[in-house]
Amino acid sequence: HNLPGRQFPNHSAAKFPAMVLKRRRSERAHADRPYRCDSSKRISRNKSAALEAINGFYAAALDRLPLDEMPALAPRLLRAGLCVGFADPVSNIIVNTVSSYGRRKPAAAATSTPDDGEKEKKKARRGRRKALSRAVSGTGKAKRWPPPRRLLRGMPIAERSLRALVAFLTCYFPRLPACEALEYLCLANADLLSAVRLVEEDRNSSGSFSLASRTTKTALKCAALAACHPMPRALVNRSYSLASRMEQLSQLLATEGGCLSCNAIESIHTLLIKPRRKLGALAGVTPPQFHLELNRPPPFVPTKSLRSTLLQKIYGFYLKGLALLPTDGLRTHHHRCLLKAGHCYGPSTDPVSNIVLNTLWYNATFPPAGGLSPATMICSRSLVLVAYRSLRGLVAYIRAYFGMMSEHQAMHCLLFTEVNLWGAMKLARQQGHTEGTMLRQYSAYKAAATAAQHPDPDAVVEFFMSTFPMMPLPKEENEALDVERIQQLLSEYCSTPSDSAHTVPVLSEGGGGG
Repeated sequence: HNLPGRQFPNHSAAKFPAMVLKRRRSERAHADRPYRCDSSKRISRNKSAALEAINGFYAAALDRLPLDEMPALAPRLLRAGLCVGFADPVSNIIVNTVSSYGRRKPAAAATSTPDDGEKEKKKARRGRRKALSRAVSGTGKAKRWPPPRRLLRGMPIAERSLRALVAFLTCYFPRLPACEALEYLCLANADLLSAVRLVEEDRNSSGSFSLASRTTKTALKCAALAACHPMPRALVNRSYSLASRMEQLSQLLATEGGCLSCNAIESIHTLLIKPRRKLGALAGVTPPQFHLELNRPPPFVPTKSLRSTLLQKIYGFYLKGLALLPTDGLRTHHHRCLLKAGHCYGPSTDPVSNIVLNTLWYNATFPPAGGLSPATMICSRSLVLVAYRSLRGLVAYIRAYFGMMSEHQAMHCLLFTEVNLWGAMKLARQQGHTEGTMLRQYSAYKAAATAAQHPDPDAVVEFFMSTFPMMPLPKEENEALDVERIQQLLSEYCSTPSDSAHTVPVLSEGGGGG
């Protein structure tokens, strides 16, 4: 692009096309680079944004509390007024503050002059500003996140509230790192249950949150402990009291004019200390955050988190597969076949069916060279390893069909189809991914078996491409799997490679999990 009146030197003109191509390649590489929220700059920016929102909650809560008539509420807020709970953040602060406040009637007001009243108002404003300055936290660059527990006790309540919010999310979602929890809190404006909803939407687990869940109660207790709350058990009990009486508390908190009256504070305290319903009675209670329409898209989930979430799902498939296999056969020989070749991809649409079928096929086609010692248990690490190999095979199959699809995109399709390979393929086509030219299903299966480190990729691909009839797995828990019938069909439809019994080594104790 030559500008009028400007001449480029010869050496610059020679390098200009190469520079443009290099810049385009750099921009394309930057566009394909996975989203990262674990960088120190990103964490510091998210922490500052979340603390800014939390500081605003405390300012609003202090404006609503009657500190003039009940000055003891201020130290209670600074000590126990976390913004964690099942209501909006400001209501949570008020409820947690009032729940730790004892029944103390205000002292009788003495006769005063108008000048005295003005002095009292100025004194109240100074006291509110002082409480706010002690409650809010600075939004500067974080030196360390999460902060160490020995320093957390002396931090402002806003800082401890943020720590509690992150602790709740990371406890409720075990595969969620703290840096991603901080990201979701920023998108949800530091509203805990809104952040929970965003995580569920992003991980295809919408509707799984329940107040009656033991996981929810444990996460709330972990949040209280992480924030150094003086009475963690009381916070949990009062939060569930709030959840069981949401309508009554909403009426008490919805006071026009801003500031709550002393009678309203006493009524809230009385309502919170009443015996609450049992945990199971809250199964049908839905928090208001789950009724609102989502107006912010969830963030781009990093590949590492997607992989962890999928591994957790696939691990559950293997537990179901172990439950279907006969106990005697599992102890003697099926454990070896499951750990070596029991992958969850194959011709069936059900991952558990593929696990069982691949296990039985490998046992029939490649029997061990010698006798195996009975296994008393299968190490969970071995199951995680075979689950990871299955995930690699699934991703390799999809990427072999769609040459321009990235690993992250393939795993995203698997996540939103519950690790159903054929459903993920259909979703990829709906998203506009084009299939590669001159591609056969044989090549895709071969890529999957190779990526999953199958002991004999060629043999398993031939089995997948055969006319073996699919056997449905039992749907009822009491119904047993007909292993003998499946093994008989395998011997009829599948040919055994020559000398297979001499080519397959016996698993050692460390590999077999015995």
